[in-house]
Amino acid sequence: RAATAKYVSNLPLAKHDGYAIITKMVPNMGYHFLNPKVTGFNVTRPAILVYEHNGSSWQLGALEWVWTTKPATPPLPGATYGSFGAA
Repeated sequence: RAATAKYVSNLPLAKHDGYAIITKMVPNMGYHFLNPKVTGFNVTRPAILVYEHNGSSWQLGALEWVWTTKPATPPLPGATYGSFGAA
């Protein structure tokens, strides 16, 4: 939470730091912004920031990490993997 607090209501900063939109609005999931320079797993640096757009403001709503193949062991103790139809 502390590592991404600077992006909570500051989409321009996220864009400055390399995040660019990769989806239109996905219903019930927001707008996805990917930073292609983020590789591997670092809990403090997610590859994707998901924003909700309300009027003229943007609010960070979720963080996502991406793998091309499922890791043999969860990156965090007790972590589970999910998937969704758009994936």
